Amino acid sequence: MLTKDLYELVKEEVPNHIGVYIGSNCVKRAKRQELAVDEEVLKEAFIRAGARDADKLYRCNSPMLLLDTERKMIKFEKQKQIAHQELRVLEHKLRKRFGMKWEEELDLEEKVQTFQKRYDYHISQKYEAMVGNYDGWSSSTDARYHHALSASLVYQDALTAGIRLKTEGE
Repeated sequence: MLTKDLYELVKEEVPNHIGVYIGSNCVKRAKRQELAVDEEVLKEAFIRAGARDADKLYRCNSPMLLLDTERKMIKFEKQKQIAHQELRVLEHKLRKRFGMKWEEELDLEEKVQTFQKRYDYHISQKYEAMVGNYDGWSSSTDARYHHALSASLVYQDALTAGIRLKTEGE
């Protein structure tokens, strides 16, 4: 992650395979590359780091910290059980109302909403670029073209899936 000013200073020095974010915007995508070390070595390093953290917690000799952590775990377990029960009740109501294929009905509605959100996002970003808000892009034109093309591709994907989206003029 870099600031916009720092990125402008060093962008020529950033290797091709390294990605760059400015804030929450990706301005340069990272490229997939082979692991420089063995996968097992990485796994072992993560396990050691986790064990080190657990050991620190244990050695801190703070019963209050351990009790607090234990209380939180119990609380989360209870919340999980309640959510699981609520899910079962909701599924029963859905089966009763829509029949056994209720998931298919909801999946279609979710797909429609997902496509529409993606389309609307790109259209709004296109208009933002038109009024001069194009953070993360080299120019307003680049941002406009990117988002217009992306909106068009989302629209085409939706049509391929048998979904007709609401467009700008509707």
